[in-house]
Amino acid sequence: ARAQSAVGFHGGFAADSGQPEQIFGGVFFQSGDIGRGIRLRPGIDGATGDWLRTGTIGLDFVYGYPLSNGWTLLAAGGPAVVITRIPDLDVRDTGVGFHSLFGFGHDNGFFAEVRLGSGRAQQLKVGVGWAIVLN
Repeated sequence: ARAQSAVGFHGGFAADSGQPEQIFGGVFFQSGDIGRGIRLRPGIDGATGDWLRTGTIGLDFVYGYPLSNGWTLLAAGGPAVVITRIPDLDVRDTGVGFHSLFGFGHDNGFFAEVRLGSGRAQQLKVGVGWAIVLN
């Protein structure tokens, strides 16, 4: 199952200095192994909190290191396009950033992860999710 592609759903909370805390949810596609345990994971998510809306389109390069009992240590990173909107002021902004991701996943599809962002990406995202293996 580790070498197969998957589609997944995740959600959690995001925080950034000077901005309100947000909740987020999103979807992604994860490719099968493209070499040496590395997979591509393009995805999109949306976050909202108080006066701010944020959309992120990202492409992560994910490496999985198998542990015991079906668990895998996940490490990833990749670029992101970040679209920020303040609806009350009709202000929109688009920028680029980079995410680093660390987490754990289980063969049953459950995973938990922490994302650290730079550039225009949110500085911290903590989430859980589920990946469904495609046949």
